Parts: sequence; C-alpha cells; structure tokens
Amino acid sequence: MARSLVLTGAVLLCSGALFTAFVAAPRAAPAPTAPHAATAALSAVTLVAPEAAHAEGGAVWIPALSAIGAGFAIGLAAIGSGVGQGIASGRCIDGISRQPEVADDLRGVLLLSLAFMESLTIYGLVIALVLLFANPLIKMARSLVLTGAVILCSGALFTAFVAAPRAAPAPTAPHAATAALSAATLIAPAAAHAEDGAVWIPALSAIGAGFAIGLAAIGSGVGQGIASGRCIDGISRQPEVADDLRGVLLLSLAFMESLTIYGLVIALVLLFANPLIK
Repeated sequence: MARSLVLTGAVLLCSGALFTAFVAAPRAAPAPTAPHAATAALSAVTLVAPEAAHAEGGAVWIPALSAIGAGFAIGLAAIGSGVGQGIASGRCIDGISRQPEVADDLRGVLLLSLAFMESLTIYGLVIALVLLFANPLIKMARSLVLTGAVILCSGALFTAFVAAPRAAPAPTAPHAATAALSAATLIAPAAAHAEDGAVWIPALSAIGAGFAIGLAAIGSGVGQGIASGRCIDGISRQPEVADDLRGVLLLSLAFMESLTIYGLVIALVLLFANPLIK
C-alpha cells in the first residue's frame, strides 16, 4: 500500500496548491508576488509526485534476487548431497555383491552416511525457506524515505502560503517562499531515489546467502560420499576391521559436516546481521 499512500499524498498536495492559488487568504493587501509562489508550488508538486510514485520500483530487486538465492541454496545443496549419496550407495551395492555375509555392516555404514549427507540439503532448505517466507532483508526503509519527501514538499507549501504573524512583511518574504519550494523540488526527488543504490546490497546479500550454503554443501556432500564409499570398500574386503573403519568414517563425516555449518553461519549473518547494511 506504500505506492497508494504516496499517490494519495501527492493528490492532496496538488489540491491544496490549487486551492491556495485561486482562493485568496483573508488579509488586507496580498503580496504582489503570491501568484509566483503558487506557480512554484504547483511546479514542485508536479515534479515531486511522479518521482515519489515510482520510487518503490527499485525495491523489487530484493524479493526477485531473494527468489534466485533460494533456488541456488536448495539446488546446489541437493547437487552435493545427491552426488555423495550416489557414490556411497554404489560402493555399498558393490560390497554386498562381493561379500554378502557383511551386508548388515555395510547397510549400517550406508545409513549413517546417508543421514549426514541428507542434513546438508536440509541446511539449504532452511535458508531457502527463510528467503521466501521470513526474509529480513525486505524492509520499509524506502517508505520512510518517501514519507520524508512528502513532508519536505508539505513544509514548502506551508511556508509559501501561510504568512507569519507580523506587522509588515519583509520585502524578501516571497523570495524565501519561492526558494523553499525550489529546494523541495530539488530535494524530494533525490530523497525518493536515495535508496536506489542501497537496494543492491540486501538484494545481492540474498544471492550470497544462497551461494554460501549451496557451495559449502556441494563440497561436504561429495567428500562425505567419497569417504563413505572407501569405508564400505574396506569393510567388504576385510570385515574384521569394520569397527575401526566405522570410527574413522564417523570422525570424517563430522568434520566435513562442519564445513557446511560454516556456510550456514555466513548465510544467516548475511540475512539477519549483515554488517554491510547500515
């Protein structure tokens, strides 16, 4: 509703300017330069209103790139887990086909490996859901900027048409009012678009969060698959060392899991505690 509020404010400002331009204020003798102030006020509203109405256009990049980041987060994480699980499962099938008597040991190792690799995709799923349903990067900062622009224009209109209580107006008062309106005309559009460059920081941070968890999960997933496959090969060749191999595999899986957790931490920092967004 931010765009509708801005348009409503612009219409009210324009109506007020028209009203004050054609309905004289109750005073003894109007200043000779009042029509120039009214013209300047109408020009200010005409220039400011379209800029304020379209100032929200840049903010569309944040949800748009957040959707791309969510896709990368779950897609890349699934690639790593899928490749790793495929490697481990293939080695397990080969081991069982060579030595069926160790099938129970191989299935236990495979189940442990698949659980670790599945968790990598869950991390990517969490970041993707945050980007889609609870994205902290989509804020109301631009609405505040638009409110400031409208307040600037309103203040300029007020100073142009409401005279201060004094005995005799200074000869330069109309020039001051015109200068205020000119300042509002120049400042309000700039204020409305001041956040355009800052939109890219949260927008690209959303993509960075997706890549952080996705790429980290690829490395861990492939590594866990290779380690699990080697362990399964070793157990199928020498079943008597199955306990030792399982211990080494569990330690390796834990260390490789931590690599994805690092990516998860960076993704959460980019979303919830980004130091680049002031």
